[in-house]
Amino acid sequence: MKKTTIHISYDEEKLAALNMYLAQKDLNLEAGLQAYLNTLYLRHVPANVREYVAMRSDESPEPFVPKQRKRKPTDPKAVEAAQVES
Repeated sequence: MKKTTIHISYDEEKLAALNMYLAQKDLNLEAGLQAYLNTLYLRHVPANVREYVAMRSDESPEPFVPKQRKRKPTDPKAVEAAQVES
């Protein structure tokens, strides 16, 4: 698939700090941005459009799998109080 370039403006000091902390974790800004763009693509582009794009580029479409949200632990006292009120 043909690649294109995206140009964005961002605060120079923030970018320097971000690169410094990413480097400490052996992470790469470009790879992180590419992964996030792919997440946005999977989340917002309908599956049938992704299939069409994949057919045009001879790729297999990636399925969108939503992340499971972690549930907050339930306070046992709140559960007891709710049961008593019922």
